[in-house]
Amino acid sequence: MLLTLAMLSLLAVDEPSGGVALVLARRTALGPADASALQSQLSGALSEAGVPLLAPAEVRRRLARLGLDDATSCKGKAECLTELGRQLQVRWLVTISLSELDADRSVGLELLDVDAGLVVEREAVLLTPRTKLEAALFADLSRRVQAHLAPSAASPAELKAAPVPVPPPATGLLPMPQPAPRVQPSRVVLLSTGAALLAATVVLLTAGLVTRGRLSQGDRGADGLVRSTLSAGEARQLSRDASLELSAAGGAGLVALGLGTAVILTW
Repeated sequence: MLLTLAMLSLLAVDEPSGGVALVLARRTALGPADASALQSQLSGALSEAGVPLLAPAEVRRRLARLGLDDATSCKGKAECLTELGRQLQVRWLVTISLSELDADRSVGLELLDVDAGLVVEREAVLLTPRTKLEAALFADLSRRVQAHLAPSAASPAELKAAPVPVPPPATGLLPMPQPAPRVQPSRVVLLSTGAALLAATVVLLTAGLVTRGRLSQGDRGADGLVRSTLSAGEARQLSRDASLELSAAGGAGLVALGLGTAVILTW
């Protein structure tokens, strides 16, 4: 459906864009004739409530030009309805969703901003056999719709009446823009953390060297090899301890170096 509308846009005749078109987007358990009759009643009630709808005959003419009877082929998808609104040359679409259960009918109304492709208002009405379909049912919706349709710019009379601010007296000096304050981390925190890591580096490095030194202690034999008094298990444990302490010392040293660099760059 969306591809079909896009192709038809190449053949469409330009018409003045604007207005609000009322189209049937969904119907469930209602035949085409009943849905069309209810759509006509809703169009009359909304128009009486103050919603500036295009004439139903004009909407039908524009739909027929696209080869459509209604908008139900879009299946309620906003993207498809948005493209349909563009092809109908309208700024706003009021879409109707109708369903019937027993003797009750549910009516869902949505106001679609065609330019933005967004639904900006929604209203649901339940019609029982005793409900009278009249403008009063849609008075609140009409106010909300008119608020969206109202021009946002002030009228020329309002602009003319608006007070003009009086500039302050000139001092002869041009104000210089002040640079934005530079957000810096606390140097005290960085320095104290770096000092603590540096001290930890020294302690761990010393411990690692001492531990590794114990591995080389022992008596030298006649063959010139040093024979340690440690057992094989103790030697392996000392080697692991030394590697761990030296690795931790190296890591702490690198972090301390990074903090020192940060202090210098943010000074």
